[in-house]
Amino acid sequence: MELNELELALDDDQKEIEGYIYEIDECHDRMQDIDEFVRAIQAGEVPALPNTAFALVEMEEEREEEENAINKYKEARGWHEEQFQKLQGQCAMLKKERAGLHKTCIEICSIFRRSGVFGVIRARLVKLNSKSA
Repeated sequence: MELNELELALDDDQKEIEGYIYEIDECHDRMQDIDEFVRAIQAGEVPALPNTAFALVEMEEEREEEENAINKYKEARGWHEEQFQKLQGQCAMLKKERAGLHKTCIEICSIFRRSGVFGVIRARLVKLNSKSA
């Protein structure tokens, strides 16, 4: 995998993780709203509600759905965080390899320059160009 592709994948995973965090926060907000509504029902502050028992059961079911969603989002976020860590490790390794290859390239060019290989190649290219012209 190329370094640029890996960095793009890192960005995507980071956005996914942030998305899960947002969704979890939204679920917590909805649960808080449900809890406040249940307290209002139990306190008799919602007089227009004809069947409070049914409403309480519905609110409990909605709260359970939110809790289940939170658990699923946390599980998915955990998986993406693992992937993110792996990708970061691969990215660091590729950057280290790239730096090592760059250093080796510089060393090879330096050896070629000192040993006169570049001069020989240049002379041959000049000779080839003069023949083709």
